[in-house]
Amino acid sequence: MNETRIKNLYKYALGLMKKQDGKLLYLKYKDDIDHVTPFEVMELEYMQLENGFSVHQILEYSDKLVNVFYMSLKEFDWKQPENDSFLYYMMLENTALKEKLSLIKELIKKQDYHKHGLTLISLFTQLKIFDAHYQKKENILFPCLEKKMKSYHGLKVMWELHDQIRKNLKNVIQLLENDETDTMAVNQSIGKLFFQMNGLIQKEQLILFPAASFLLTENEFAALKIQSFDYGFPFILQPEKKEEKMMQGKEDERREASFISGNTGNLSIEQLLLVFSYLPVDITMIDENNKVVFYSDSKDRIFKRSPAVIGRDVRNCHPPKSVQIVEKILDSFRNGEKSKAEFWITIHDKKVYITYYAVRNDEGTYKGTMEVTQDVTEIQKATGEKRLLDW
Repeated sequence: MNETRIKNLYKYALGLMKKQDGKLLYLKYKDDIDHVTPFEVMELEYMQLENGFSVHQILEYSDKLVNVFYMSLKEFDWKQPENDSFLYYMMLENTALKEKLSLIKELIKKQDYHKHGLTLISLFTQLKIFDAHYQKKENILFPCLEKKMKSYHGLKVMWELHDQIRKNLKNVIQLLENDETDTMAVNQSIGKLFFQMNGLIQKEQLILFPAASFLLTENEFAALKIQSFDYGFPFILQPEKKEEKMMQGKEDERREASFISGNTGNLSIEQLLLVFSYLPVDITMIDENNKVVFYSDSKDRIFKRSPAVIGRDVRNCHPPKSVQIVEKILDSFRNGEKSKAEFWITIHDKKVYITYYAVRNDEGTYKGTMEVTQDVTEIQKATGEKRLLDW
């Protein structure tokens, strides 16, 4: 990476934000613009964050910057992913998404939302499936890249774009479901969503995937592919799950060879992990340094977790808009002001109860925080009594 170029690109972006003459700025920094690499774009976003710019401010100009950098990024020489690899399937998913968007676009051209309303609602609802693609980036790919380079914490800008797409997709569906919605409002909302989704595909293809191809090893990509099965492969056929079977045997041997003992009993590691996997709650544990050290792996987990999250700073596990609240909770736990924080939200018609607990040893020393998440939908419906003898 060229440090001088990154500083000049920062000045160029700063000039655009200050509404300076775009043409003069381009001519002044043309040589840097013509040779920018995916790594330097990511360094640029990190530098902007470090200098106090908000994620929203950066996103406001990100598409303009990518368009200006387009030719240099397009010509960047990187090894295309091999068939049956993590990036190969991520790129296939993008191609499938573009086909879905093209299909919707052709239907929208007819401008008859009353006649085609139900079809459009169905097509846009199907787009929700693609959220698995974004979750794989947030929970699998981003953690791996963050461990490679500090500057990759700038990926929170892309995460915010994921959240904006989720919000706008929901808004489009709500507008289409309302028969009284103005046609112009629908057009504007759909146009914004298409712009964001296509723009994100471009950012992945030109910046994220090339950078990842240089930074991650073959073994790391193999691990990412295995973890992908926890999320699925939206709009494409799911590949065979070959590697996981090979790794599972070694994992079973390791679990069976280890035991823990305590005042309340003795368990093998295998038994302990099975207990966690069958608990009707999801558990995630971070240590006193805010690093994720453990999560329970139940099949019906509400919030997906993957091995890539282990060792990740918990602040990078949350969308940018909620990071300040997470930090406030952790600070209150660490200084002893609070020991518990409770929240409840609705996800896909499920009432989800989330509790954070401060974990302290017998001396009262803060040792970390445990997150417990539970689907309480059925619990809320319980009335009267149901005794053991009623089973």
